[in-house]
Amino acid sequence: MTKRGRIVGILLVLNLAFWSAYWINVWINVMPFTDRKPEFEENMPMVKIGNWAVPAEMESQSLMFRATYFLQCPSYFVAAGITNILRGKNTWESRVGPLSIGAYVFIGTMLLSFVQWYVVGIISSRLITKCQGR
Repeated sequence: MTKRGRIVGILLVLNLAFWSAYWINVWINVMPFTDRKPEFEENMPMVKIGNWAVPAEMESQSLMFRATYFLQCPSYFVAAGITNILRGKNTWESRVGPLSIGAYVFIGTMLLSFVQWYVVGIISSRLITKCQGR
């Protein structure tokens, strides 16, 4: 395997490990949830999966969610931007099928992040190769 292939492979495996930890964290912390109108100034969860939802507090305070926004920010901004264009008048709490729009944003972020880290791996390996060639 070439050096480029190793760097890309390592980054993709690390990204897979990150997302595995992310979804395990989500499943550990989800709570039963039924759709209802929010009470006065109540924060409704953005990530709803079937009859379950990630608590709204976790979305803003969880280390895993913060790490997602930081490490996956290019993918997140693309997924969120596309979602904001397509969602119309719906909010991220609204459902499309069994998932909320916010859940689709994180699924899109996850899928795009593999492309993001593949590109980072290619660029990194080229920079390393150029620096070693001097």
